[in-house]
Amino acid sequence: AAALAPTIRGLASHDRPQLGHFTDSEAVLDFLSREKLQPLAALGTSCPDHFLRTKVKPLVLDLPASASVEESIARLKELHERYRADYRAYYDAHATEDSPAIRGADPAIVLVPGVGMFSFGKDKQTARVAGEFYVNAINVMRGAEALSTYAPISDEEKFRIEYWALEEAKLRRMPKPRTHATRVALVTGAASGIGKAVATRLAA
Repeated sequence: AAALAPTIRGLASHDRPQLGHFTDSEAVLDFLSREKLQPLAALGTSCPDHFLRTKVKPLVLDLPASASVEESIARLKELHERYRADYRAYYDAHATEDSPAIRGADPAIVLVPGVGMFSFGKDKQTARVAGEFYVNAINVMRGAEALSTYAPISDEEKFRIEYWALEEAKLRRMPKPRTHATRVALVTGAASGIGKAVATRLAA
């Protein structure tokens, strides 16, 4: 996870800088080990809030858990380009003249078999909550498949929820990020004196 995290964060930050959160809970790793991982994840999530927090579907690494870091990074870069193209096509297929502008085409959830789930957002809390939402989606899929078949709503309906005018208004009411939000700063000599003061100021 540590070796993959910088690359995955970079992919998730193509449109705007994002902070990440990592989860390797039992529920997540079990879902990632299942034969139906790919088809289920491709169907998308099940709750209106999920579409805003996690996007309609995650990016899933389609390599076995035994894949090397180098193999995984190379494949993730390929899948990221495909994900962005698919999301743009999803937006273009359903957007109308009144639809809000596209909110970026990068994944908010990245699933890596044998490793865990990376979730992203504008700050640490948003990234963590996105991961929690996708764990809920996992539980819905597992429960539905245990009883019958998981069958979410159509892409058209997903788009109408994700880009609903009221949801857009809610997003616009949120405070704007501070100037250094999502940025990484490295301060040397920060144990005392000027370096410590700079680190404290940046953290604020």
